[in-house]
Amino acid sequence: MNDISLIGDFHEQDANNAIADWLATRGDWEAHGERVGAIRGSSQRPDIILTQQQGRMPVIIENEYAAPAIGDAKSRLGRTLITDNRPFTEIIALGTDEGVKQATRQSLIEMMDANAGIFTVQFVSGTSAADARVWPASPLSATPADLVAYCEYAQAP
Repeated sequence: MNDISLIGDFHEQDANNAIADWLATRGDWEAHGERVGAIRGSSQRPDIILTQQQGRMPVIIENEYAAPAIGDAKSRLGRTLITDNRPFTEIIALGTDEGVKQATRQSLIEMMDANAGIFTVQFVSGTSAADARVWPASPLSATPADLVAYCEYAQAP
């Protein structure tokens, strides 16, 4: 078996695409899951990217099964998208709850539509991984509506 995290019968990448598709219908942004080549000078593939109207910061969400993706979030600090020169100084680290372990894409979307508390979240701030600050110290329980609010906060200039 490879090291790709699974949520139910589909890979983490599929879950990230489902979350991105759901987020695309909830804000004034475009949402993309698993976009290869999005980070300047890197082959890194952020889990979810939200891009907004001009003047608003793009948002990166790093997601892992169970606990928030702190390590991946730290690695994105100070990086830029190929379409935007502003460095990322805040990344949303998301954890998808173990309760969705047997989810399908459709059932995950239905859980998000029902605003189920299926996420945990932490924020990673700084100019590089070396000076990263993680807050709060323990992950917050979060609903999909909370995630939308955190994305709106993170896109503020």
